[in-house]
Amino acid sequence: KSSLWAHFLTTGQHYKENKSHLAAVCKYCMTNHMQNLKEEDAMAVLNGNLKSVRTDSELTEHALTSIPNMPICGQLTTMLGHLRRCPTIDPVIRVQALLDRETEKNVYQANKTTQESQTLPAASSSTPDANSGPTPAELQKALDERICRLFVSCDYSWNSAANFEWMAFIQDFCLPGLRMPDRRDLGGHILEGEATKAVQDVGVKTRGNLATGQCDGWKSHAKVPVVTSMMTVENKAYLVRTHDMRGQPKTGDRLYELTRDDISYMQNTFGVQVIAYCTDDGPDGKKMRRLLHEALIEIIVLVCWAHQVNLMVGDYLKANPDLKDTVNKALEVMKWFNNHSLAHDWLMHQENPEKTYEQLIGKPPGTHALTLFLPVVTRWLAYYLSLSRLLAVSPAMRSLCLRRHVDLARCAGAKAEDIRKANTILALVNDSEFWTKVYRICVHLEPLAIAANVAQASHTRLDHVLLMLGNLFRIYSDPSVE
Repeated sequence: KSSLWAHFLTTGQHYKENKSHLAAVCKYCMTNHMQNLKEEDAMAVLNGNLKSVRTDSELTEHALTSIPNMPICGQLTTMLGHLRRCPTIDPVIRVQALLDRETEKNVYQANKTTQESQTLPAASSSTPDANSGPTPAELQKALDERICRLFVSCDYSWNSAANFEWMAFIQDFCLPGLRMPDRRDLGGHILEGEATKAVQDVGVKTRGNLATGQCDGWKSHAKVPVVTSMMTVENKAYLVRTHDMRGQPKTGDRLYELTRDDISYMQNTFGVQVIAYCTDDGPDGKKMRRLLHEALIEIIVLVCWAHQVNLMVGDYLKANPDLKDTVNKALEVMKWFNNHSLAHDWLMHQENPEKTYEQLIGKPPGTHALTLFLPVVTRWLAYYLSLSRLLAVSPAMRSLCLRRHVDLARCAGAKAEDIRKANTILALVNDSEFWTKVYRICVHLEPLAIAANVAQASHTRLDHVLLMLGNLFRIYSDPSVE
């Protein structure tokens, strides 16, 4: 009997119409479900809906027929698959169960090979067994590929491959004989192989479909200027290529050459038909779109409206100097509290025993306190989210400034300039007109924030953009927006 049955129960009945395998119930799902039933019974007793909590035998009988997605087929592959994704099993037990099963398979294969070598003629001993498990080389290759994908997905540095704890984890929980790949291998041939497979997988998913292309430029973590192209197929975005722009001119002509090359690459490699292309409205993007429209009149060429909505925020602040001044003051308030650890600590942990910080901002007790963050210009919605957070924290902040005004002024430092700055910030916090203006700005920016999310969605269509612009016009034409 397989070691997997140590983690499952059975009533002795076959699974549905399957006459070869028994019905199996996960022990850990069973325990979790019985605990939930006990809690429900206890609550029902307190409410007067039940006389007493059911006995364990009664709960077990009921649980066997009421656990979600249970029972399952007692086939080994089905049971193993459940253990891999069971949400109630302890992770250590899960790993041990998988290792026990792998050892069990290896022992079975070794015994099978021994028996065959004793019964088959010597000439046939060199013939590979079609049903044998993976070889050590195949297991090592699979481990290398999965670790490479893990590092890329989690944005780990390749240097982490040499971390002692990581290497100890691989040694403890992987099969004997497997080793941690070197960082140069991970960032070299293993990564190249995974990239090739990713391109092939995307081609299988997208071939024969229509695609919308797009490109944008920025600087990488290493401050290298790049231009990256993407395509959207069936409401899903795929990265296409990234071009290193070091030593190359940032012009519309050069961007047009890259775009034409990328379109050909999409069509030849992924088998898609590009029907539209968009980019931001920078000088290079503007000329590229004009040249692309002249060369490929069958393609819809348009500006990225997510960029355009974000630019509206800048235009809004430029057109309202008084509100721009309020935004700058709000940023100064957030900077001051973030830069003074004592004031920040008082804000995060109110010393009022009757009302905690979480209660002041309407959060349930025991949850994490909100923190202030500054907007990053290149991040869409940044100003709206930052000012909204300041508003959410404002009740606790104003309460703190009223109760500990002197302490806050002193914690800034002994210099006259520091004290003057602290008093300026505290005066702002106590100014009701300041908070009214911040609230007004958030009301004005919220429709643009929603519009930016609509415009940047992977399933956005041109009619969505048209309706979005019409809705923005309707909102800002209504006097009640003030």
